[in-house]
Amino acid sequence: MDEFIVDSQKLLAAKMLLDTFQIPKRPITLSAHQYKKQFGSNQGYAEYKKRVKQQRKEWDILHKALYKNNKQKSKYLTQINLSDEALQQAELLAIQNCISVSEVLSQWLEKGRPS
Repeated sequence: MDEFIVDSQKLLAAKMLLDTFQIPKRPITLSAHQYKKQFGSNQGYAEYKKRVKQQRKEWDILHKALYKNNKQKSKYLTQINLSDEALQQAELLAIQNCISVSEVLSQWLEKGRPS
């Protein structure tokens, strides 16, 4: 029983940490005027633009993959027909483990539903 309490506390701490984490926004470049105002001169502006353009490409790749993955997950989860008993069991497990019902369902898809 103590292990369950410790595990649920760790899970709650992790969820609180995730709630405070901010997803970085897509990098934007400063205009030449803003760059000069911030750094004092326009020297290095071309390199700065190239660096931000590369960061933007990396950001786009990561977020496209994340968006595609979440879209696929929701598509698969909407195709599942649950009985009332299975839905009640999923809700109970979600409350016990401090996770959402969709996470319980995805665990069932990976590992199978416990009897």
